[in-house]
Amino acid sequence: MGDKSGKTLQIEIFCSPEGEAFARAVGYGLEEEGLPYQVETGEEYSPETAYESSQQGGLGVSVLIKEGWISVYTRQLKEKRPLFYEPAADPDIAKLLGKNAARIVKNKPFLEIDSEMENRKDQSLAPKWAAQL
Repeated sequence: MGDKSGKTLQIEIFCSPEGEAFARAVGYGLEEEGLPYQVETGEEYSPETAYESSQQGGLGVSVLIKEGWISVYTRQLKEKRPLFYEPAADPDIAKLLGKNAARIVKNKPFLEIDSEMENRKDQSLAPKWAAQL
């Protein structure tokens, strides 16, 4: 599947080698929202790479995972700044960023990162045996 420029309609994920696990988590979020993606791994990828990818044909969204951060770029923003910029410290946050990247394309409301983390924190504080009560 492609657009008029021949570019495949998918979200590009650019990551450094140490970010591959987070790239998979972002990909899981994209898959849950029903969008295809491609992971490109290498040290040469930069914010400019991700920004330029988002500005070209295709779905208009790209992700960069580098130096411990996950950035989501979209063609709707004309400045070279990401829409989302979060530490690559939690695979669940990476997955949520993937879902939000897909929601840009689908024109759906974003999932709130802070409230999702609070829900997880509340659940993780409950002891395992509490579910049996």
